Amino acid sequence: MIYFALNPDGLLYNLGDHGDWESADETASNMRIDPIWTLNENEALNWAEFILTEIKQTRQAIKKVTA
Repeated sequence: MIYFALNPDGLLYNLGDHGDWESADETASNMRIDPIWTLNENEALNWAEFILTEIKQTRQAIKKVTA
């Protein structure tokens, strides 16, 4: 499973494919990343889908108001 790390500066890093959270966290440490959140690919896909849906809905709402 692919893991990602959200850094305190807001950047998201790909930690690569790992068997568990602990090994992903070790990779983050080796990369000198001190993540505020480590997430797996399923969590990342859920967040990406949510964000894209919200952007689309907001744009549609703005178009209705300005039309």
